[in-house]
Amino acid sequence: MSIYGSSYGRSYGSIYGSVGPFVELVFVPNLTGMAVSDATNLVTLLGFEFAYTTGYSSTVAPGLVVSQKPFPGTPAPLGSTVAVVFSIGPKPYVRPGYWAARRQRSERVV
Repeated sequence: MSIYGSSYGRSYGSIYGSVGPFVELVFVPNLTGMAVSDATNLVTLLGFEFAYTTGYSSTVAPGLVVSQKPFPGTPAPLGSTVAVVFSIGPKPYVRPGYWAARRQRSERVV
């Protein structure tokens, strides 16, 4: 079976683990570039918990997934957490000394 395409969500076997006699594993999908709602729905549909943070990215549009852990294609137990970082766009550029210059100008006016 392929971990790509329509095979997401299928059971890929079991492995003996310390949590119980058998732990069902599912391959983590590639969420990179997905919208917030699509990534959330897919992860919860597959039986994973979902956690996210936001971060700056100059290459990924705001609202899309920049990175994830575990990595795509990694077999993970059902119920484990998939953590993603959503883009909030590029980091704003503030000219060095901008705020100091504004403060000095406002002090001169007073």
